Amino acid sequence: MRRLLFALALLPAPLSAEPGIAHFSGLLPLNAPDAPETAALLAFLHDNDGKLVFLDIDIDTSVSIQPQIDAMRACGLLADEEGFDAADLLNTPLGIPTLRDGQVNCWNSVTFETPRSTLPMNAASMGIVSWRQEGFFLVQGLMKGGQNPPSYHLREIAADAATWALQVNSR
Repeated sequence: MRRLLFALALLPAPLSAEPGIAHFSGLLPLNAPDAPETAALLAFLHDNDGKLVFLDIDIDTSVSIQPQIDAMRACGLLADEEGFDAADLLNTPLGIPTLRDGQVNCWNSVTFETPRSTLPMNAASMGIVSWRQEGFFLVQGLMKGGQNPPSYHLREIAADAATWALQVNSR
């Protein structure tokens, strides 16, 4: 019983209604090196390092053209065009594709730590796929060998209904 109480004490407490939480809504293209959408997300995470934020992100994993396939493979996110699902996006570092010397580099990453096992999917046509990640996250920047921008670890925090309502109504 004592171990159970200790383990429960380590879990984050559910978030209750608080105004003033920074919000980001946009796209995280895991298939396009140096995308402006990625730069916007990284700037937001940099500005909110160590803070609680609300994220409403569509994670683009489309592989409808060869450069998208190449970027996903370079970042270790795609073994083959048919073997990708939401579980591949959760609780694992997702390489952020950038171009260096004409090659895709995935040194920096974003990790969504979440108790979820799946995410809502949007599939427009063959090879066009995005996954919706929405919730409250604690942002933690991780420096990797002095790289700028750093990688980020995003830990999902449970929130009560009033907090969700505040965030949705403030959009």
